[in-house]
Amino acid sequence: MFTVSKMPKLSILIPNYNGGEKLKRAIKSCRNIDLPEDKVEIRVLDNQSKDNSVEIVNELEEKFENLKLEQNPENLGRVGNWNRCIEKSKGDYTVFLFVNEQISKQNN
Repeated sequence: MFTVSKMPKLSILIPNYNGGEKLKRAIKSCRNIDLPEDKVEIRVLDNQSKDNSVEIVNELEEKFENLKLEQNPENLGRVGNWNRCIEKSKGDYTVFLFVNEQISKQNN
């Protein structure tokens, strides 16, 4: 069993393009993860969304200290954005959370 100080860090990677309110729900569902906040990074990689996704993440950054937004300089396509997510991951373990998904208390 890991002690809190030696616990591995988890990266939750959220590739996004025009996720809007679904993105917001996905990010908020990360609160269901049963780990200390400093052991989880939530990283949104935005692929040049045309909706209000960036504004949504900027608002949520005030409530989630471990939430980071990065915007690709150009739309990299779906798989290109997934690869960029992996490149940016800082965790010992990585999971993708897509905007249509949510983390529940039962599956955290």
